[in-house]
Amino acid sequence: MTNMCCNSESGEKHLIPLQLLPVEVVFDPSWWAKNAGIAFDEDYFYHPVHRVETERRMEELLYEKWGQYGLGANRNKSLPLIGATHLAAGFMVSQMLGCKVEYSATAAPKVECAQIEDLNLPDKAFESKIVVPEKQFNFFTNKGLQN
Repeated sequence: MTNMCCNSESGEKHLIPLQLLPVEVVFDPSWWAKNAGIAFDEDYFYHPVHRVETERRMEELLYEKWGQYGLGANRNKSLPLIGATHLAAGFMVSQMLGCKVEYSATAAPKVECAQIEDLNLPDKAFESKIVVPEKQFNFFTNKGLQN
């Protein structure tokens, strides 16, 4: 924690403690591809070991660039993550609801509308391969990854 000096109305100097506020940082897939060589293909989202290794590389890069601000704190941990953590890619719920998703190595997944006209979801909702995270969960809980 650092201190900042300020003057009060009376002209006295006071030290005010400052602390960094927590922030969540996400980058476009093209930034990660350019700066870390990471491909956001289907393996990134659905292959558990590949995902953990890639997330760790992302944490390492965040620490190298902005570690002094608290980013990259998990660089030495093999954390099982599901979803888009450091990535601006909000596609999972859309895919769970039946939308087609196209993956690209250097871009966020592209969602094609499922053309659902009402909120009565079809029986096939949640049957897409997005349910694979259940397999990832089982992998992480049964086999486990050591930090």
